[in-house]
Amino acid sequence: MSGNANFDQKVNHDSQNLSEVLGSRSSISGDDHTESDCKSNAEHNEEMTVPRTIGIIGAISFIVGTIIGSGIFISPKGVAEGSGSVAFSLCSWAICGIISMLAALCYAEMGCVIKASGADYAFLDAAFGSVLSFIFSWCWAMLLKPASMATLSLTCAQYILTPLFNDGCGDVPEDLKKILATFVLLTLIAINIYSVALAARIQIIFTAAKLLALVIIIIGGIVKLCQGFTENLATGFDGTETSPGVIALGFYSGMFAYDGWNAANFIMEEIKNPERNLPLSIIIGLPLVIVVYVMTNVSYFTVLSMDDLMASPAVAIVRSYIVIRYVSLFVGRIK
Repeated sequence: MSGNANFDQKVNHDSQNLSEVLGSRSSISGDDHTESDCKSNAEHNEEMTVPRTIGIIGAISFIVGTIIGSGIFISPKGVAEGSGSVAFSLCSWAICGIISMLAALCYAEMGCVIKASGADYAFLDAAFGSVLSFIFSWCWAMLLKPASMATLSLTCAQYILTPLFNDGCGDVPEDLKKILATFVLLTLIAINIYSVALAARIQIIFTAAKLLALVIIIIGGIVKLCQGFTENLATGFDGTETSPGVIALGFYSGMFAYDGWNAANFIMEEIKNPERNLPLSIIIGLPLVIVVYVMTNVSYFTVLSMDDLMASPAVAIVRSYIVIRYVSLFVGRIK
């Protein structure tokens, strides 16, 4: 009996030791599981954070590349009609640029307080709530942006068709221009649906083409100035418009060309040290755009008068024709 009792006591003792070991292991495994959960949650939170990879050069390039676009080929005629004179037209371009820069600096200040991407949507959401910000986004996506795209498509069609109808027999038919603009717009939509990468490559090509065209126009204007083509610029403020309504329409056309001044706020969460780099990129980028736009219009006026500019359906093409004609005459004299 005593042997059986000793055996039972030993079994109970061993069972207690085994349960303590298993309990300690389960507690350790539980701690490890909790620690792994915390690590996974932390890694998940880190993955959700947008990395700040855009420096000051990237921010400047983004602002300049967004602003400089088709507007400089569309707006000169409207600004000229609202100015009435060469000097006031150039002043209007500079004033519109300064207004855009001041607005961009105000946006930068708000962006440093509300550090979220989205620009207008983020600011409206923080100030007035989700309802008003949603209404703004809906209006922007359904009304404002489509109207802007329609304007750019019509301008593209105008520039494509103008050389084909430059025979003195009449202007480009409106129906043909609308059909081509619709085709261009639907083609771009199809490209974006088919491949984002292909759309990005085409965007790069078009951006490079626009910048190359502006560089050629500006260099050509500098050459013409050095050759003494200053008759139109010498007219100064002659014929300056005095009607406030007409002047306002001219400024509206100029502001359209500077559309995109708030572009950096859309990538606020991706800019390194935004408190410093965002205002600095605006202070550097906007004056650079102002110089490009003013020099482009100076180049226009080296070969076009105010009347020629206002009567031109495609300013850049008409200017190119005139410059090419001068080059042909110059080559003929050499021969």
